[in-house]
Amino acid sequence: MSVQDQLSHCRGAADRAGFEVVETYCDHASSGRTLLRSRPGILQMKDHIARGGVDALFVEGLERIGRRAADVVTTADWFEHRQVDLYSANAGRVDWKMVPFYAGIADIQAREIGEKTRRGQAGTTARGRVAAGVAYGYRVVHDKDLNREIDPQQAKVVRRVFEEYAAGLSPRAIAARLNAEGVLSPRGGQWNDSTIRGNAKKRDGMLRNEAYIGVIVYGRNQFTRDPDTGNRISRPADDDRIVHRERPELQIIGDDLWNEVQNRLEATYKRHAKAEPDRRSLNGAHRAKYLLARLITCDCCGAGYTIVGKERYGCYGRKTRGASACSNSKTISRFRLEERVVARLRQGLLTPELATHFAAEVQRFWQNEEAEARQQDQSLEADLAKVKKAIERLLDLLESDAGSDALLGRLRAKEEEARRLEAAIAARDAEALSTTSLDPGDLEAVYERLLRRLNSFLSAPEQVVLANELLGDLIAEIRVRPDEVARDGLAVEIHGDLARMVCAGSEYEKGAPQGALPYLSQISVVAGAGFEPATFRL
Repeated sequence: MSVQDQLSHCRGAADRAGFEVVETYCDHASSGRTLLRSRPGILQMKDHIARGGVDALFVEGLERIGRRAADVVTTADWFEHRQVDLYSANAGRVDWKMVPFYAGIADIQAREIGEKTRRGQAGTTARGRVAAGVAYGYRVVHDKDLNREIDPQQAKVVRRVFEEYAAGLSPRAIAARLNAEGVLSPRGGQWNDSTIRGNAKKRDGMLRNEAYIGVIVYGRNQFTRDPDTGNRISRPADDDRIVHRERPELQIIGDDLWNEVQNRLEATYKRHAKAEPDRRSLNGAHRAKYLLARLITCDCCGAGYTIVGKERYGCYGRKTRGASACSNSKTISRFRLEERVVARLRQGLLTPELATHFAAEVQRFWQNEEAEARQQDQSLEADLAKVKKAIERLLDLLESDAGSDALLGRLRAKEEEARRLEAAIAARDAEALSTTSLDPGDLEAVYERLLRRLNSFLSAPEQVVLANELLGDLIAEIRVRPDEVARDGLAVEIHGDLARMVCAGSEYEKGAPQGALPYLSQISVVAGAGFEPATFRL
């Protein structure tokens, strides 16, 4: 069913059950195995429910909540705690306690569906039909024998890319030429050198697409989801899982040109591949080599500012897609940029004024939270009073000989609800007793201690990895853009998040006063909140 069909089905079920629909939420084009924290519809719905005024949640089917059992268990607890009833448009009201059980079944079904889909696509390929997406240079046809045909206009571009690469042009230069001429990429936007080159291990990219020599391939890569991040990860598949089928009707590139291109690709890969085992390891590939690695962004196009030459930072978008993608051709020495950023951080962060500002922000959030907590406290007390009155009425009915099994059942339910509310009030009171008030002097000391740690890292070149990690906790991004009147012809703007540094890990948490950490994470300041002016040149 489409999303609109599912929403219509849910509205009908809510209407039949006597509910008023106050809002609808959905996640378009999201797999059920996507982490719930990565689904905006779920997050918006939870935010709405947390504000109150919602009695029930309707879903088309329980698997619509999610197909990751571990993820759904926590979510079910969250909804049940807020006394929101769950209804399935297909099965009526469902006890939240049963949701983890159904989620486990949905998890297994999702895995089985994925395996059956892969088996079906492999069979389709073996029968000579394309099971994957539409590669550049082809278009879909509805034919019983073959479901693709060559697109003449795109095929010309494919031949041009192969010929220019064989003639010695780099993928970057080819992409820049195509962009300058306004030729649309496979996705309808601008060309990128990686679209042409691809990945040697995964055997993807235009120059490695075997369809261009009349061979359709399925299963070259296998996909899994990282259980921690929910990101979809691609890895090369084993050779025995890859299916090939020759279809000469799809050949665009001649064998001689194909072989010439593959030989150059192989030679280039061998020349640039890193031979040292430690540098090819995952840790070696992701450890920061430079102080500002992964922190700098081009303010003109939004691409990263990376090392584009010998010890020089430049726009990655311009480097990979050419001048038509980004007009920012300005590069800067790594050492000059690091010197300017470090000097500005020391000048802007290591000040008593900003420590005081930080402490004041924490205090403000603490007071807001206390006010909200008082409102929730009043709600708990009011709910308990209503339940006790209901219990008294039920007891009066039982004493008047009007008792029945139904009345006894209602009485037990109300007594259970009263015990739950009393437990919630007791837990609240215990938490209030265990939480000490925040002293501004303590918070300033925490802030100053953390910044001394940052300063020690910045002063030690051998600590570049640790310094980069700590800067990543402090700095959201560093934006750069050409400016003729700025130093080095480049204006630099720092955006920071002070609370992220404080809450970065247990090592930092030891220095925070009890009760502070839940609120520190809410404080985010752009450079202007503590650095003056908000947009400044370094």
